[in-house]
Amino acid sequence: MFSQAVEAARTWLAVELLVRMRSPCAFFVISRAVPEDVDYRTTRGLDRRLFDILLKGDWIAACETCAIIGPTGTGRSWLACAIGHKACRDNRSVLYTRLPRLLDELALAKGDGRIAARMKSLARVELLLIDDWGLEPLNGNARHHLLEILEDRYGRKSTPVTSQLPMVR
Repeated sequence: MFSQAVEAARTWLAVELLVRMRSPCAFFVISRAVPEDVDYRTTRGLDRRLFDILLKGDWIAACETCAIIGPTGTGRSWLACAIGHKACRDNRSVLYTRLPRLLDELALAKGDGRIAARMKSLARVELLLIDDWGLEPLNGNARHHLLEILEDRYGRKSTPVTSQLPMVR
């Protein structure tokens, strides 16, 4: 029993080190969100088969994107972080960011002349997880920065987003 606990802790530590070594810029809001801990029994409407396809990562290799949509408390951020951890394990570069924080960071970068370098680094990362899309209206600069990020990445890298805004059919 004790040896199993030690081995589990060692495995978790090895995964954490791999994540940090492979993608030093990856910061996950929920650092222990791993695919093995996904609870499919909760009533959030998560399709196990679809989530397994997302975890497999073929869509990342194909430079596609996805949206994880749901009301507050359904685990959107947690699921995005689990996808990010799996991508790191698959030796992909990953960056998790909340949209409001990213836009604030880009506004500062524009002010001190680092905007071109920051946009270039965002374009290079294989999986850019953008959390909390649509929480607040975007000003002109924010819309411009976001358009540039998405345009740079379209067809070249994957950019999944999470949002609590419902999909309009």
